Amino acid sequence: MEAKIKKPIPLWGWPLLILLLGASGLILSFIGSDFVIANAHWSDGIWWGIAAGIPLAFSLWSCRVRSESLTLIVAIFFFFFIQVNTQINYYSKSKSELFTIIQNAEDNEWPNEWKQLDRDTLYNTFTEQRINTSGFKWLDHLRVQADIGVIRVEQQGHRKYGGRKGVEVYRQGFWMWWGWFICYLLLAVGCFFGMAGSSFIDKEESKEKKVADIIVGRMTKVLKEKGLSDENIRNITQRQKNYYKTLNADEVHELLPIEDEKISSDIVNDLMLSKEWYVNSKIERTIDEHKLVRLNSLLNKYYQRTLSNEDKLYSYYLVLLAADTLCSNSDNMSFYQSLLCITDIAEILNIPHNITSFNTLDLNGINYKTLAVGEIWAPLFGREQSFYSYNSNWELLEDNKADDIPEEAYLAIIYQYCHQPDPRGYEMWQGTTPSEFMEILSPKLRDAILTYLSLSQSSFPEQHLSKLMQLADWAAYWSDEQAEEIFKRCIQAGWRQSLRKIPETPSWRKFIEENDNTPFGNLSNVVEWF
Repeated sequence: MEAKIKKPIPLWGWPLLILLLGASGLILSFIGSDFVIANAHWSDGIWWGIAAGIPLAFSLWSCRVRSESLTLIVAIFFFFFIQVNTQINYYSKSKSELFTIIQNAEDNEWPNEWKQLDRDTLYNTFTEQRINTSGFKWLDHLRVQADIGVIRVEQQGHRKYGGRKGVEVYRQGFWMWWGWFICYLLLAVGCFFGMAGSSFIDKEESKEKKVADIIVGRMTKVLKEKGLSDENIRNITQRQKNYYKTLNADEVHELLPIEDEKISSDIVNDLMLSKEWYVNSKIERTIDEHKLVRLNSLLNKYYQRTLSNEDKLYSYYLVLLAADTLCSNSDNMSFYQSLLCITDIAEILNIPHNITSFNTLDLNGINYKTLAVGEIWAPLFGREQSFYSYNSNWELLEDNKADDIPEEAYLAIIYQYCHQPDPRGYEMWQGTTPSEFMEILSPKLRDAILTYLSLSQSSFPEQHLSKLMQLADWAAYWSDEQAEEIFKRCIQAGWRQSLRKIPETPSWRKFIEENDNTPFGNLSNVVEWF
């Protein structure tokens, strides 16, 4: 994902926001007063309420409003703006309706002098004589407007509410009050949908902001290690944090823990070429012979393969070469650390870096005792026997307690665990499964598991990577010192799933915080309690 930083609402966005909200609010006010309140149609109210959310969501989206608090304020303002204008419009409409009714009335149907009054005076006179005022003027206006609506409907001869009984109900102003209720309710629903739509955009933005904050944090750490002043660091990171600006190629060397600008230039060239390869599918992909030798060395080490003349060249190969260049020209940086630094810079430059997970575990430097398989267990350390077969050597393990199971059987147990057959083949079998033995023996299996992982690269070429990752996660049952050693190698190999059983303790929480951001994704995505 490219690291886009959340940008504040631009200056041009404020007048646009006010214009869009104002125009849509006025339109909805007129529609609400004429169709929702006046006619009290349920279907009109539904569409009107939902429609209120559309201009709200569009206004917030088009003006780049991404603040949850500001979104709430805008929604509340939008709600009351429409409600007030709807009442004002219907108030004006009611005065006009009353004036028309009086002017068209027959003699003595209403006081004759009312025909000589203007709209405002007529409305006030009607209010004083038609109803008993409650002292709550706003409610009085609603009662008067409902009464005027009833008179209008009666005079027009409407009988759509169910004959005489329906007219009596309508005479009480029920449908008019119902129209107001629907107006408030569905406008609130519409505003809710508008806020929800804006919040959905916020979630995507918050993910990007989180990535950007991580990148800026790493940039700051690297720049501090290079000895730059706090002011210079702020100048470099602020450009990336507050704006969408990307760093120029000439500025990248400031982020690298090396002083040689020529080396920095080589790294940038590889990264920029990687971007061209990624974007342009038709571009010819060639690298010089020296880089090809280096690339084959990396591919052989981390992917157990080399390139032939017919093989395709992928963009992430150049990212690997850039990391190798950095690793070779910096002190005390492993290849994994170099790759982490390169992927940071790639994100800053908006360069895709689709690194595929390393599929081998580097066990060099880890001390463990290489175990062998006893002759009696050899048939289980292969395809000759399966644990669920009757009269197999597996039955010899059934009578042993955990402390009595010999080490020479451990690899056979692990092999059976990693080559689980289809469960339908042993669903009626009543013995102890390999998984159950693994649970019993897990604290004792360190040497056996490391031996098996080292053998799996050559002895079991058909071994699924997912099974090896599941095997590595048993390290969670070892001592912290032993488990941390192997988990660091799992992180470097891209085996994030192997940390899923890591126990919830303060020391392991600190370990995850320190190693969370890997080129292959965050560890927090696989450790449920983190």
